[in-house]
Amino acid sequence: MSSSNLLRYWRKLYARVGETLRSARLHPIGSICWVLSTACLGISLSFVVSTGPDIQNYLYALIRSDSPSIYGSAYQDSLVRFPSLRQWLASAFQLQFLTVAVAIVGFSFPRNGARSVFVSGVLASYLSLVTCDLAVGIWERNLSGPYLLENLIANAAGALVVAFVLVAVMIAGHACFISLRGPSFLRGLAASFVTLVVGVCISSAVYHMAEFFYRPIPVRLDMVLDAPVNGTIGTKGEIQDTRGKRPRAQVDDDRGPFQIFPSQLENGTLRWNSPKEDNAFAVRWSKLSNTGGFEATIEFYADCFGDAINTAPAVEGHQLKIVDLSEFAISLDPAPAEFGTLDRSKSSGRMTTKSGSFAMYSIDADPSSKRSKTTQFADKDAELTVRSEGRSLGFYLNAVLLAAAGSGITPSTRTFTVKTDGKTYSIQAAKPRGATKTIGELACRSIDPAGAVKRDRATIGGPDAYLGAAVRINKRPATSSIYGVEESVLRVLGGTDG
Repeated sequence: MSSSNLLRYWRKLYARVGETLRSARLHPIGSICWVLSTACLGISLSFVVSTGPDIQNYLYALIRSDSPSIYGSAYQDSLVRFPSLRQWLASAFQLQFLTVAVAIVGFSFPRNGARSVFVSGVLASYLSLVTCDLAVGIWERNLSGPYLLENLIANAAGALVVAFVLVAVMIAGHACFISLRGPSFLRGLAASFVTLVVGVCISSAVYHMAEFFYRPIPVRLDMVLDAPVNGTIGTKGEIQDTRGKRPRAQVDDDRGPFQIFPSQLENGTLRWNSPKEDNAFAVRWSKLSNTGGFEATIEFYADCFGDAINTAPAVEGHQLKIVDLSEFAISLDPAPAEFGTLDRSKSSGRMTTKSGSFAMYSIDADPSSKRSKTTQFADKDAELTVRSEGRSLGFYLNAVLLAAAGSGITPSTRTFTVKTDGKTYSIQAAKPRGATKTIGELACRSIDPAGAVKRDRATIGGPDAYLGAAVRINKRPATSSIYGVEESVLRVLGGTDG
């Protein structure tokens, strides 16, 4: 385009804009309809333009890749999370696509006739797309010879498609306007709606075609491991999104890609040791059904090493009772801790675990009981969940009252936090004063709660190395019960602030 032709074009555009402004003053309703129809045309075109990066990536991947599958040509061995249709359509409202669409519509504004609009649309589309790709390349520092060549070729083909769609959308809107009867304003609204629907339909059609070829199909993989066995399992922590410009879908699912622990727990026991100094620990229980009431008892034990709380005698005078319970949580400040279920109340229910990207595990058989013992090393943010149909549940949380100090060990204090139905209580273990005892010298015993869970803050003294809390939650007998309903859920969380 010569300089004289360009000057003539701008003069014509300036005159058309001036004529439009004068017409707007004389006919405000018609001007509103014109603005609305133009905006809908730009948004419709933005829906079409936003599909360009995907189409370009998929076509070039097919040309360059030697993968035997269409999916592998684009993503190789990566597992992608395909966006939903809502997320796909929402990307049309991103700034770069709206800017390109507005530039195309504005450049084609003063043209009359389908052929003239098509030619100006091709030129405007090509210039706008090239400018957008250059800006993205400069911003991402990705300007190179192959990048420029690929985009120049793809933009040439894309400009033809965009211009054709622009003409088709304008013809569809004009046909709707002249075919309907009624006030011009209502006919203009109907035409605007038609142009918008055409853009959405084109974008949706591209989405469903891409989804058909590139959406990963979930595969269920089960492995049977016979004891004794040990190993390491690792999964990729990040799932690649199909487009950097599209938001990742959030998936709310307790189940990870692999789980070493059985998904169904039948009369089993659980143990969780957290030896690190910077790991907090929390256990949360909540009622799921409304078929009856729950009550809980809390009893504190001193100097119970390992699972000695299981065999320690209970003292009824030391037990704290909580009735009409719907939520319960007990947590410890960051330091070594132990969790376990009480053997007297076997746990059953659906179990899910979250243990991070890599985990070491072992499965051993107990020759006496012929039951299997599964051990797994979990990371800081691991989580275990048991949804139970059982009427009773018992577990303990044991705190180590010793801390590393240089090359030795020194006594330390610990803090339990108990939350019951919105009320919070703090129970502190007094720092041991006597000489450090060996494990064989420790005597596991129930101790007086010293006003815990009756006052907001309480301090329990007496332990030499451990202070544990045994919690028993029972459902009160009901006149009628429904079996097969999950009654409660227990969550054990590592690496939390409680």
